[in-house]
Amino acid sequence: MLLRTCCIFKYALSTTALCAAILPLFFLQTGCSDDRSGVTIDGPACMRKSADCAELKDYFDRVAKLQIDMGRYYSAQSSDDAMAADDDDAGAENSLSPEEYSGTNNQETAVDEADIVKSDGTYLYVLNGAGLTIFKSWPADEFSLLSTVSMTEQPLELIVSGDAAYVFAHFYNYDSQETQRDFPGAGYVMTKIMVFDITDRTSPQLAREFYFDGSYLTARLVDGRVYSAAVKRMYYSYYYGYDDISIELPVDAFSGVESKSDTERAALQYTPFLYERTADGFDTAACPCGSTYIPETANGDDIVTLMAFDASNITAEPGLTSVVSEYPEFYSSGENIYLAAGNSWAYLAENYTPKTYVHKFALGETAEYRASGELPGFMLNQFSMSEYEGFFRAAVTENTYNWSERSSSIYILEDNDGSLEIAGSITDIAPGETMYSARFIGDRGFMVTFLQVDPLFTFDLSDPYNPQMKGELKIPGYSTYLHPVGDNYLLGVGQNASEEGWVAGMQVSLFDVTDMDNPVEKFKYTFGDGWTWSEAMYQHKAFQYWERLGLLAVPVQENGDSGFFNGLYLFKIQPELEEDSISLYGKIDHSEFFIPGDDDWYSYWNPDLDVRRSVFMSGAGSDLIYTISGLGVKLNDLNSLDGDSKGFALPEYDYYVYGYGYYF
Repeated sequence: MLLRTCCIFKYALSTTALCAAILPLFFLQTGCSDDRSGVTIDGPACMRKSADCAELKDYFDRVAKLQIDMGRYYSAQSSDDAMAADDDDAGAENSLSPEEYSGTNNQETAVDEADIVKSDGTYLYVLNGAGLTIFKSWPADEFSLLSTVSMTEQPLELIVSGDAAYVFAHFYNYDSQETQRDFPGAGYVMTKIMVFDITDRTSPQLAREFYFDGSYLTARLVDGRVYSAAVKRMYYSYYYGYDDISIELPVDAFSGVESKSDTERAALQYTPFLYERTADGFDTAACPCGSTYIPETANGDDIVTLMAFDASNITAEPGLTSVVSEYPEFYSSGENIYLAAGNSWAYLAENYTPKTYVHKFALGETAEYRASGELPGFMLNQFSMSEYEGFFRAAVTENTYNWSERSSSIYILEDNDGSLEIAGSITDIAPGETMYSARFIGDRGFMVTFLQVDPLFTFDLSDPYNPQMKGELKIPGYSTYLHPVGDNYLLGVGQNASEEGWVAGMQVSLFDVTDMDNPVEKFKYTFGDGWTWSEAMYQHKAFQYWERLGLLAVPVQENGDSGFFNGLYLFKIQPELEEDSISLYGKIDHSEFFIPGDDDWYSYWNPDLDVRRSVFMSGAGSDLIYTISGLGVKLNDLNSLDGDSKGFALPEYDYYVYGYGYYF
């Protein structure tokens, strides 16, 4: 059996039972009008449940007509492919777990984000292109490869909770001849969710296997529940007139689909399906059209579905919540999920001002819709959002269609009976400049913008109704990610630049924000040249700060006068020092895992060879670091980086070297 609150049926190619029943009409009091006959791009931010499949189909038809009126024409195709993310006696000489270990660099402490590497101290769980590999990681003298689960799909991320591991992968529903594979009626790219029982780490067992009709977006673990999101793209066919609008199913493989009514066909097209593989075939479930939330103001024409799994009981059925939206930014505070999305085609409208629509969902057995609101401009990433003491904070860039007039803003919203309303704001920040990073920490906010120099702005958000900009620091270069160090310091990683704004390698900066009115760049460490790059600049999970030892680990790829380097930089962070408060502690590379015959050029340009993650562990007098690339896992003693190391190669898989094709 599958799913709470969703229709359930078995399917074979000869029989189909459609979830097309009309459900009772249900409104949330969010300011939506009773008029369901129109749709606009400049109206209130509110959502309501669709009454049935006919209304959901009518909504998409009206959105299509609106786009035709605005001059957006395109043929019938999917764009899925374009989107294609017990401590027992701790401290004893031979303890089962280290005293401390670093996990994923999460935005919120109560929310564990899916990633390619997970650690529970005793074990490491690693994804690469070949599948899932589990290592014994503590104690160090027992470091060993325990098991490997091969996967034919493209594994993306995983979450581990106790004795359960959730692996998210992309499954391509068409083969090389563009023939649909196992799931008739589904899109080109699907999300495959594999749930493993890892009670025995030497022999993980596949407990459940799901396929969702949509591209994987992200996943979070909160209080023993896994919440994942996927996006189902719509298949439109309309060209130059309203009469040409039609429903486009990927294939008419369901038996008798041509004889179905438009409403029943709409159920196939507009309903996200979740399939579970069983011994007898597939169980199939879908949130019916009447359980999909539609916006009164068009902000996209995709369906985003939030799935909830109980990791403490992997036999429990997942819950689904679907909402019509554009591909969103995703943030979870631990109490709520927020989806933030604009409208990529609304710019075609005359005098349209870009907006971001924010939708709030409460966490529980399912993600339950609670409220919506709107903001001018667009958000940069998940760090543009934060929830604190019941208020939602957002950093946005406004006037995005005119570079010279663009500026940044901070808005604070409160939930007023289902409507997210602006309680306070700070606008017109850094006119003419582009936002490169933002971070909310407690009742403070920080923002980095850039044009020729890098202003770091500080904000006092303690009064949500009267937030204040406090200080501004202008320095060359910019930070694309900000990380707190204690209460009074920030680490920034990004690009070094000249006074004229020319990029000149990477930099790691330490900011003293003790005096919010006068932030200070205490020290800056620069290295490399314009070809130096780090995944940590745009993926916070690659950034690992180990407060216990004051060490920062950052993957680095260099191509400069001193040659190529592809590995990990370790920096010693000592805020108490007046000079050299950032110093190079050492480097680790994975050259021993490179394919024989590869030269530095291949090693530099192949992202699968990059050292992408690191995990610190301390205990029993030892301080260790594990580094993980697409080809191997390596253990080093932090007290003797130049000493012996131990490593294991990961299973081989096809990887791509830019400009040179596939290699093993």
